[in-house]
Amino acid sequence: TSTSTGGGSHAEVVDLRSDTVTQPTREMLECALTAPTGDDVMGEDPTVVELEQYAAQLFGKERGLYVPTGTMGNLCAILSHCNERASEIIVGSSSHICLYEGGNAAGLGGVHTKQLREDPMTATLDVDDIRTAYREDIDDHYAKTALICLECTHNIMGGVPLPKSYIDEVGRVAHSEWNVRVPVHIDGARIMNASVALGTPVSELCASVDSISICLSK
Repeated sequence: TSTSTGGGSHAEVVDLRSDTVTQPTREMLECALTAPTGDDVMGEDPTVVELEQYAAQLFGKERGLYVPTGTMGNLCAILSHCNERASEIIVGSSSHICLYEGGNAAGLGGVHTKQLREDPMTATLDVDDIRTAYREDIDDHYAKTALICLECTHNIMGGVPLPKSYIDEVGRVAHSEWNVRVPVHIDGARIMNASVALGTPVSELCASVDSISICLSK
């Protein structure tokens, strides 16, 4: 954008390459410098404890865990749900987990990905495709479905939010249609944007899923 002041013009550049290029304000820096600290290994860092408790309460979940990056948050969730060998996750082929996280589900976790194509307009995985992709632990040739991963909002699909009705439907299928309960994880790096766009609190939006990752740099 450009603005005119007096006899000349002054260009003001708005960097829209990514929401990760933003810089902290002075108030944010001062808060970080003065925050009380402690031994996080012992669970005695009061700032981390308060943040984890606040996040759990905000999302209506049992516990929160602070980690340095969103990618690490997704990996922690995948590993916590896929705790057996030959585990498989059902995930979108254009998802951040598949494209931009170094293949660490397989490389670090030994977890296979069953990739489904997202709808180009809604960023959803077809529920019938999810049903077809599900694999039970009945054949040693198969990896076993251990987790379904969604992304909300969906980065590659233009920041599209997944509606609560769809998330609830996926949760119902995963939790009740098969012989075993399959958990659902949301890569929610920008879940707050979805909450605002849909006018739905994150605790309601994520009520049907088992874990959510959020990114504080967004």
